[in-house]
Amino acid sequence: MVATLLILLVISLLGMASVDSTGLEMKMSSNSRVQQQVFEAAEYTLSWVENNLQAIGYFTNGQISNGVTGGSCGSVCFTSACTNGYCFSGSGATAFATCALTPYTTEPSADSALWTTGSGKYKTLAIPGTALTTKYIIEYRCFTARTQGTPIATSSTQMYRITTLATGEDGRSRVMLRSTVKKP
Repeated sequence: MVATLLILLVISLLGMASVDSTGLEMKMSSNSRVQQQVFEAAEYTLSWVENNLQAIGYFTNGQISNGVTGGSCGSVCFTSACTNGYCFSGSGATAFATCALTPYTTEPSADSALWTTGSGKYKTLAIPGTALTTKYIIEYRCFTARTQGTPIATSSTQMYRITTLATGEDGRSRVMLRSTVKKP
């Protein structure tokens, strides 16, 4: 009788350990799935923004210089405050010879206030087929060489940096990705 009770106790303990292990494995699997989903949402956003920039033909000189050159920037104005998700900290934005970046005190992507809901400093994109909405900013980064191996002074083109922040539905998974694109 005692031996039977000991065997039942051992089997019960093994069963409980198995249940705990299965629960932990399910949590790990769920976390991995959410992290992958958030990463894919961030990648999707970068790709979408890059394709959208190409489709709209990038930005006008009035937009990148915040209307300083006499034109109107309308709803797309690149500012050091990253208004509506468009950032530029510098001067002489419209010409290679005069364009100069001013170092940020804090990089926009590292400024948690920029990403705060309602800040007005980022744009959003709803990811199709999910409940995820990502945030992104577009920074104007002056000029770069149009083609590799060509001196920038000979043939330059505008360059932009896109940063996206995707957060999982649970709020714990966060992925930030960045890419640079140049105007063709």
